[in-house]
This record gives sequence, C-alpha cells and structure tokens, in this order.
Amino acid sequence: MGASFFPPPSPPVKAHAVVAIPASRDAYARGLYGFLRGLDQKGCDVLVASLPAEEGWEAIANRLRRAAGPRTTV
Repeated sequence: MGASFFPPPSPPVKAHAVVAIPASRDAYARGLYGFLRGLDQKGCDVLVASLPAEEGWEAIANRLRRAAGPRTTV
C-alpha cells in the first residue's frame, strides 16, 4: 500500500511509501507523477490518497481523481 496525505497523518501510517505533501502545490504537482509511477513499479495494488480541499489545488485533486479511475489491461 502506498499513501499520500494532505496534511500528513498523525500518527504515521504503515505503508510501503508515505508521502507528505509539500506546502507548495507546484512542488507537489512536480512530484505526483513520479510518486504514482514509483508505486506502480513496486507492484503496489492499493494507494490511499486524501484530496486537497484548499482552493488552488484543483488541478492536483483532478489528477488524483483521474488516477483513481478504471484501468484497462491488454
């Protein structure tokens, strides 16, 4: 399981990877794809992410929603 939280959880969550979201939405946006791809490469079959509720983070929330959508395997 991988986890991404906004804000970071207390107490910490046990997972393969836990990512605390940077205060800067630009920094988080830059790291989001790498975070998701890295968990996929590790074979992570469950990802828990909290959606940012603050104004100005809509693009990141949208990206997380799209990543949560159904996948088609070939």
